[in-house]
Amino acid sequence: MTEEKRRSSSGLWMTIIFLTLFLLFSVAVNFGVIIVSMIRGVGNSSANDPSFEEQHIYGSGRAKVVRISLDGIIMRKVSGGGLLGGQIDMIDSLKKQIKAAENDDLVCAIILDVNSPGGAVTPTDELYRALLDFKESRNDRKIVTFVRDMAASGAYWLSVSGDWIIAEPTAIVGSIGVIMQTYNWKELSEKIGITDMTIKSGKNKDILNPFKDVSPEQVAIIQEVINDSFDYFKNVVKMGRNMDEDTLSPLADGRVFTSKTAMSNGLIDEIGYWDDAVEYTKRMLGVKNIKIVSYRRHRGFGSIFSGVNLNGLPGVFQSSTPRLMSVWSPGI
Repeated sequence: MTEEKRRSSSGLWMTIIFLTLFLLFSVAVNFGVIIVSMIRGVGNSSANDPSFEEQHIYGSGRAKVVRISLDGIIMRKVSGGGLLGGQIDMIDSLKKQIKAAENDDLVCAIILDVNSPGGAVTPTDELYRALLDFKESRNDRKIVTFVRDMAASGAYWLSVSGDWIIAEPTAIVGSIGVIMQTYNWKELSEKIGITDMTIKSGKNKDILNPFKDVSPEQVAIIQEVINDSFDYFKNVVKMGRNMDEDTLSPLADGRVFTSKTAMSNGLIDEIGYWDDAVEYTKRMLGVKNIKIVSYRRHRGFGSIFSGVNLNGLPGVFQSSTPRLMSVWSPGI
């Protein structure tokens, strides 16, 4: 073997050994972090979920408040990504954060930090139920909703879980409604010679088939589904905002409102900024100081190779299957 080949072979083995040791070290570190988290919990909040760690944001004191951010489309991720891990499920992550706050005896309140146009109906309702569970777990627990840019449709649905809603002066609020959208390609398919072959058990099994005209009977069926979901949404708002049907109905036609108009119509309680939300939380809890924390997921070695895409407009429309949505998405 020549000297050059020996050097090449030696370099290759050194690289392999280095990478192997680095991988083992990373695994050991992450395993140690998990064990420590399981023992300590996250301020007693993640004893049942060591994948979260607690991050201090603001203030001090015995009254602990968890800031939970709702940012982007409310949609459950089901597609995988990356070499060593799948994409994070936004809904699962938020539900676990709410549950972690519920399990922490020191947590008195949640500040729900909202910037979202809404999303899918069922995941929205799951999060809403989780927030109510937090409040109902103890009589002294409260939720303050802080709206940054937007709390529309499903995001407003979640916002009304709050005992007090504060929105920034330039925020958009409302869009109370439910929608289902799809495409119809019948005329185009006839022009380019594409035909559909569907074998079904009943005449409405392929309702909203994009290659067929939608009959008035089928429109009525879908409209009934939309109406039932819309009534459910309205009842959530009526309960959360203490409104009657006559007051809410004129506001629940899908339109959005500025913060000023939303406040004058009783959809929010105050116009202000983050500091105002913090100060109101103190007053609501009857304390001078609060300690605000957030939860973040542990970042392990595998996350370097994971595809992480929490939300975003394209993700909503990856599937061609029509679905019930409570989302404000003009132009899409």
